[in-house]
Amino acid sequence: MGRANFHPEAGNAKGESVDRLTLSAGLYRNHDDPQGLMRNNAGTPTRGLMDGVPLLIPYSRPKIWNFDNAYDVNTTNVFTQGAVGSGTPLACAGMGLGLFTNAAADNDFYQYWSKYTVAAVTDGKGIWFRCPITISDALQSDVYVGLADLINGGSIDAVHTIFDLGAGNRIDGIGFKKTDGDAIIYAECMNTGLRTTVAVGTLVSAAEIVLGFHVDTDGAVYFFVDDVYAGFINTYLPGSRTDLYFQFGLRNGEAVAKNMQIGQTVLMQDI
Repeated sequence: MGRANFHPEAGNAKGESVDRLTLSAGLYRNHDDPQGLMRNNAGTPTRGLMDGVPLLIPYSRPKIWNFDNAYDVNTTNVFTQGAVGSGTPLACAGMGLGLFTNAAADNDFYQYWSKYTVAAVTDGKGIWFRCPITISDALQSDVYVGLADLINGGSIDAVHTIFDLGAGNRIDGIGFKKTDGDAIIYAECMNTGLRTTVAVGTLVSAAEIVLGFHVDTDGAVYFFVDDVYAGFINTYLPGSRTDLYFQFGLRNGEAVAKNMQIGQTVLMQDI
């Protein structure tokens, strides 16, 4: 984003030196931005997750999920909860962290999605997403974290979940998934059931991992693990203006209770 968007101030004797100063500071202006708005430039989209973020908040739409109090985890105004089995639902665990624990049967799960749509892939608009998670068991678990459309119109049960593919399951989205039986984390872009996945990292039991992505204006998604570039996908992005919700969940891979911890999650999109 912005790799060819630098604007020298033509006809201004002082403009060239000012522009050189801003470039050396890693700043630039996008073609479509209002006059005076600057953005951060990491050099290339692979240098940093927050490359291209507007330096003035009014020109982005930020959303931050903290897990500090009962309101942050309530299922009336903030999240909708889907579950199989009766474990311990999402609750605050201190230090801004949320935690839930599945019941102990195989394939028991909790899944959460924001009450309202939070983003949509739109031509010329960047999206940034960053979410730290910790999973108790790296192997015997299914995981999804990211943005996705509503599963089965928002009706979750044992056969309609964020973890699976096909009708009534995961259809459109950008995020990270891990399947039962291995610890490999895959980045995924999905459009009407068609998808591209790229292996980007390895989950370690009970160890925090930070998952992030940047939807660039060139039609590619750059993925980051622990804030380090891990790969990109430029096919099967969700359709333009498809309503996307923040979603996360964990499903047991065996008849033993598993838990998931989630930290401060940040989402930004250009207005």
